[in-house]
Amino acid sequence: MLEPFAPSFEEELKKLVIAHRKKSNLSQSDLAVFAGVSRTAIQRLEQGNTTIQMDTLLKILMVLNIRLYLQGPIGDQTVSSFSISVESLLLQKIEDEK
Repeated sequence: MLEPFAPSFEEELKKLVIAHRKKSNLSQSDLAVFAGVSRTAIQRLEQGNTTIQMDTLLKILMVLNIRLYLQGPIGDQTVSSFSISVESLLLQKIEDEK
């Protein structure tokens, strides 16, 4: 029996980034500036291309306040998580510019 269609990780990530960016009223250029990455990186990610450096992806997710969870095969416990608020990121940028 065929299993129901399950979207790929790339498709889920693409939809999540686009939805959060739009809900935050950010253009791709705005997001790129806040994340400190190129607009091309945002475009490629939103096109479903997940060949992206981990630090670039984490910067983008950080600005959008998206949490990334990693889970190992042992039990159902989350073994690591990454989360930071946009406010924290902006405060850090202000401090770095001083």
